[in-house]
Amino acid sequence: MINDYIKTETSDLFETIDDLDEMGFFIYEVLLNRFVLSKGLCSILSIENTNNFSFDEFMDNYIHEDDHTLINSINITSSKPKFKLRFRLVDNFGFIRYVEASGKGIFNNNNLIKYSGIIRDLSEEKYYEMRLKFADKLFSELINNSYQIVYSMSEDGYFTSCSSNAFKYLGYTVNEIIGQHQCIFTDAATNDILTNLRKKAIETGKPQELVDYKIYHKDGSVRLNTTTLFYIKDKYLNTGMFWGVVKDITTTKIIENKLSENDKKLKDREEWEKIKNEFIANISHELRTPVNVIYSSLQLFDLYIKNQNDLQFKGKISYYSKIMKQNCFRLLRLINNLIECSKFDAGIVNLDTYKLDLVALTSGICSSVEEYTSKKNLTLNFTTSVPFAIIEGNSEKLEVVILNLLSNAIKFSKDCGTIDVSLSIKENYVTLSVKDNGIGISKEKQSKVFDRFIQVDPLFTRTTEGSGIGLSVVKSLVETHNGTITLISEENFGSEFIVTFPLVKTTKNDLDKINRVIHTNHANQINIAFSDIYDD
Repeated sequence: MINDYIKTETSDLFETIDDLDEMGFFIYEVLLNRFVLSKGLCSILSIENTNNFSFDEFMDNYIHEDDHTLINSINITSSKPKFKLRFRLVDNFGFIRYVEASGKGIFNNNNLIKYSGIIRDLSEEKYYEMRLKFADKLFSELINNSYQIVYSMSEDGYFTSCSSNAFKYLGYTVNEIIGQHQCIFTDAATNDILTNLRKKAIETGKPQELVDYKIYHKDGSVRLNTTTLFYIKDKYLNTGMFWGVVKDITTTKIIENKLSENDKKLKDREEWEKIKNEFIANISHELRTPVNVIYSSLQLFDLYIKNQNDLQFKGKISYYSKIMKQNCFRLLRLINNLIECSKFDAGIVNLDTYKLDLVALTSGICSSVEEYTSKKNLTLNFTTSVPFAIIEGNSEKLEVVILNLLSNAIKFSKDCGTIDVSLSIKENYVTLSVKDNGIGISKEKQSKVFDRFIQVDPLFTRTTEGSGIGLSVVKSLVETHNGTITLISEENFGSEFIVTFPLVKTTKNDLDKINRVIHTNHANQINIAFSDIYDD
């Protein structure tokens, strides 16, 4: 009667347990050495419901052999033995099931008569746990071996985690980074930018990016980086954290800069080739024109010599002789400029310098060129705010500078125009200004007027002669005198060239010597400098 009641109670209990998912119930009757299994446990083991398993059979058939020791370790000698452990079952098809078992011993008059317990199938949970661990490991490997540093950060900018590849790019270990503020990598300005970036990410809830900013390596070197910040907020705790990705672009930037530098060199080379080709065409024109004129004049000489009874013979010979001389001077000017350029390129700048008066030199040159300005209906004004200005220099080279500037002013002045030459002193420098009200130079071309072989007007459309190296020579000569030259110009309103030289201290005895040296004949230099200015 009692046994029937126990069986009925057990059966009802099993049916109740069987209604629970992923759970099975068992009773091990110690005296009978028999396992009683619920339907749920039979389902876990993929077997038909049976009560005929002995302990050894159950161990041999369904407990993973590596877990036998674990099962045998259950203490059955204590007065109230309880157990809870995880182990592996092997089902009827050979598949491993990860389970958790919990139970206790049942006593009668202090005699252990049975064990009862519940076995819960953890296989699916274990599967996802293993997949998660694998995914974590895979994610960790990918992150730690990538070109990007992944980190997490508190809302106030302190690192809470970081990928290990930070050491590769920044020289810090993970332990050296965690708990530190972002400012250990950045300067104050960048730190402020990143702080504002975090605020914006919190306010907008959108990822924020900062491109091309500096991070300092542990050794003090600078790395260029791009970072993207993601803000994640826990709505229950009402707080959040940042996840960030930092990409080191130092090498990329070096390559980009190198490519940009190479592109610039290539463009400069192409530009130089263009300038060189234009110069060759220009110089061919410059050399050919005076040679043709001289040759034509010689042919006319031959013709007039045959007809000496011509009363105007002498006058014509004189006229054509002047043309020939002018073109010889023009060739000399071109050759002299080329020689000067070659010297500067070769670094051969040996000036025989001495103290000279720039006021006297400039005044004498201006007086000597009045013939040219009057023929062109131009007015030349010379003014000076000081009686003398003593500099260290070479008068012949300075003549070249002044005559080239005056030649340019005459060539590009309009009819009935004015050329103003002035000298003034400010602090320890003397300033020479040559100003005209001629055609002027456009803003885009002003930066190139001192470049070698450059002419403002193209070869086949320009209205004046010249090789395009005069102002380049002028600039080089000015700089060898420790001076500077600048241009102020406006198209159609004229140009002003401003030259400054450092003054030198002098005595009254020096002035007397200087005045005797400075008065030289400028005629030959003027003829060469103005050789490309033809009479109408």
